[in-house]
Amino acid sequence: MSEPPLVEVCQGDAIADTKLEEGLRTTTSTSQRLTITAKQAEGKYAGWLQVLSSFLSMMNSLGMLNTYGVFQSYYTTTAQLGSVSSVSWIGSVQAFLLLAVAPVCGRLCDAGYPRAVTRFGTVLIAAGLLACSFAGRSYAAVLLLQGVVTGIGLGCLFTPAMTVLPPYFIGLRAFALGVAATGAAVGGIVYPVMVRSTLDSYGYGWAMRALIFAVLATQLIPCLVLQRKSSVPVRGLDANLVELWHWKQDLLFAAYCGGIFLVFLGLYVPYFFIVSWLGDSGLDLGFESYYILSIMNAGGIPGRLIPSIIADVFRAPLLVQVLNLTIGAGMTIGWLKMRTTGPIIVYAATYGFASGAFLSLVAACVASLTKDMRYLGARMGLTFAVSGLGNLVGNPVAGFLSASYGYEAAMVWSFVGLLVGGSTVVAVELCR
Repeated sequence: MSEPPLVEVCQGDAIADTKLEEGLRTTTSTSQRLTITAKQAEGKYAGWLQVLSSFLSMMNSLGMLNTYGVFQSYYTTTAQLGSVSSVSWIGSVQAFLLLAVAPVCGRLCDAGYPRAVTRFGTVLIAAGLLACSFAGRSYAAVLLLQGVVTGIGLGCLFTPAMTVLPPYFIGLRAFALGVAATGAAVGGIVYPVMVRSTLDSYGYGWAMRALIFAVLATQLIPCLVLQRKSSVPVRGLDANLVELWHWKQDLLFAAYCGGIFLVFLGLYVPYFFIVSWLGDSGLDLGFESYYILSIMNAGGIPGRLIPSIIADVFRAPLLVQVLNLTIGAGMTIGWLKMRTTGPIIVYAATYGFASGAFLSLVAACVASLTKDMRYLGARMGLTFAVSGLGNLVGNPVAGFLSASYGYEAAMVWSFVGLLVGGSTVVAVELCR
């Protein structure tokens, strides 16, 4: 028998959602909850097709951002575009815009245009990297093309990938988002090795063009099939941008956004600076230093899956997120004493696990603080924009501290951001 049309499957999911919500409210057994979920709502073709699409978009957005440590090292040593602090602005602007465009992209997703946003982002990434491949010796050109143009393109892939999934899933929501988020880890494993190898063998221009070919090939599926669940009402672009929620829930959401901002002040410091730190410190790992970035991203694969399963079982994504922040903060301060290969590899893998878990659970946490899914895109966009602001501030500050006082100061900065931000998220969980 042929598969039913995608829209009909989505409409069938809508009927199941109502029954599922009732079942989850009246069922106390965790195993029964997950059984109901799998049968009624989350074994559907449409939902898991969106997971695949989101996986690929995450690989080409956050996964590409996780590759910037290789470019940071290349721009400061081989290309000599500037100091560590000035070059870090390229990656920081890219990271900021990936998240800062989220309110606009999220609003367009609420209006029913996630696929159009994804297509636009794919074109921007290809155009930015292609132009950058011919202008790699100019700091201003790289900042504009890789930082601004490509950064906006990455954001146009990232926000739809995270926004379309939650309505398709309830009991397995965090797990589905975690599976999609592993795309970022896969991209963070593959792209650094690909870029570094191409840089060494064929030069900067072809390294950028290789990224373009990879993005265009893997974005074909999201550009064709990514879509909102049809049972969620579409908010027209003329609708109000602001919705008044219950004051307590609104206050908790605002506090959560504040905690996210503080966390992002330090979250990406290890990703941006670990390769440069290894090169400047003269440590011999027995392999090329850029592989440590792939190890860190590899740790993010189980980090995005295992905590997501735990969050679904206990229905506590905020609590699981806090636990992983604690692990990440502890490992970051431990970085100060690491001078041999074994501990550095353990640190990279563990920090990748903890940071990957935190990132994959952001969307699930926002969804848990949102009652009306019509406004999920707007709320998700606001959260990501706040995250982007933290990235924009945090990484250049870390670059300044490392240049002025050594990498130890940058590590302490990262630790403080994770610790204070994590404490804020703890307060949100306790007040729910």
